Amino acid sequence: MFNKYWRNYPWFLQLYLFILMIFIVGSLVFYGGSVLVYNATGIGSEEALKLSEQSSPAARTTFLLIQLLNQFGVFLIPPILFAYVTHPKPGKFLGIRKPGKNAQWLLVIVLMLGAIPVEMGIAALIQNIPMPESMQGSQEEYEGMMKGVMNMRNPSDLMLTLLVMSVMPALGEELLFRGVMMRFAAKRFKTMLWPIIITSVIFALAHTGNVTGMLSIFFAGVVLAVIYYLTGSLLLAMLAHFVNNATQVLILYMGRNNEEMKTMAEGNEISWQLVMAGLMVFGVALYALWKQRTPLQAKWHRDFTEEEIAVMDDRKRRRLGL
Repeated sequence: MFNKYWRNYPWFLQLYLFILMIFIVGSLVFYGGSVLVYNATGIGSEEALKLSEQSSPAARTTFLLIQLLNQFGVFLIPPILFAYVTHPKPGKFLGIRKPGKNAQWLLVIVLMLGAIPVEMGIAALIQNIPMPESMQGSQEEYEGMMKGVMNMRNPSDLMLTLLVMSVMPALGEELLFRGVMMRFAAKRFKTMLWPIIITSVIFALAHTGNVTGMLSIFFAGVVLAVIYYLTGSLLLAMLAHFVNNATQVLILYMGRNNEEMKTMAEGNEISWQLVMAGLMVFGVALYALWKQRTPLQAKWHRDFTEEEIAVMDDRKRRRLGL
């Protein structure tokens, strides 16, 4: 009964198969779906992928639909598929479980609302550091693209943006980075420090276009990993991720006619009073979450339960005639 799942394979082979799955599924979904999207919208790939604030609404919609395909193909489908072929209880494998305490729902929301000004402060600070011309050009290209993405003219634009930039990343990226990759990392280290750091680095590197934002993204990754560890529930990490992304989208939408709010949301400038206030809220909420913690159990990353290991050891002893 054990041999039908990939959990029997060594961790490095499982990791290789998972990466291969991401590549194959991502390619099929992205390239197959892109053809359908370009045909449906009548927008060419060159126009869509060079999105800017001056781009047409059709180009913006096309770009977001392509990003939606990418979220499905790279971040959402592979972790779910991998869990189903690896473990008899895929939901448990991915950490999809109810929080240990109801208070954690509210604490996670407050924690993330406090973290957002801190992230913005980090990004604003990094922007003042001189960068090589190549990196500066990459950052300017990214910022131009994001201005096109966030050029929301009506509630329909807002809904599509929230779906692509908030809902899908909260689901897919948490399944991939915290649900699967953190589990892989935890198998190689005795404490949670390195799994949290390693997955947060990978999380930041996945957003390579945003050069000045990588440190703040790393910080957000650490916060999300800590939330998962302290609560034992990936659902709360998903909630926190959604709150983080959706808050910034909503700030931009509500302040689209307010230059001060736009500047703040884009990470170009933020008052340090707001950063310090956010840091205080973040610290209090983190302490409260620590007091209310229901952490991941010891050996949570193991592919087999103690009972299953005992059965396998017994079978091995019988084969050897012991």
